[in-house]
Amino acid sequence: MAKPLEIEGFVNDTAGEDVFERSQQRQLEEQVYSLKERVKALEFDNARQHRIIKNLQTTLAPIHRALLALFGELELAVGEELPASPNGPVATAPASDPRWESFKKRFDGAGREIIDALLIHGEMGITHLAKLIGRHYDTTRKAAYNLRDAGAITLSNGKVSLRQ
Repeated sequence: MAKPLEIEGFVNDTAGEDVFERSQQRQLEEQVYSLKERVKALEFDNARQHRIIKNLQTTLAPIHRALLALFGELELAVGEELPASPNGPVATAPASDPRWESFKKRFDGAGREIIDALLIHGEMGITHLAKLIGRHYDTTRKAAYNLRDAGAITLSNGKVSLRQ
């Protein structure tokens, strides 16, 4: 019979530790993979929600502008915040026309604001104009009469418009 070999020194039994470390590494790799998949799913859901919100904003923008106009916040309804609709206000005269600039130099405060508002929004009533420029009705009416007397605007049927 063969004689067993004798080994001198210490035997380091690392086989059990290697198996444990490999199983731990495999678990961590599986966790990383599952977390990456979860991030991908969340990114997809986020993009989908952004598309839904954009669609809702596009659909509800006309209603939003109408409600803002109804409650007197017209400068927000037709300002730069939202794109102008095809049925929106139309400028009656080019703002770069030198005669409007000269009128704005001659009148300060409400007179200048009235000219700017009429250049942007066109013909409107004095009440509407007063709300738009944020002035009292009497102040707006007095400034409008001064502008009319100077030949800048016309007042007819309760409507104020720039003189053509």
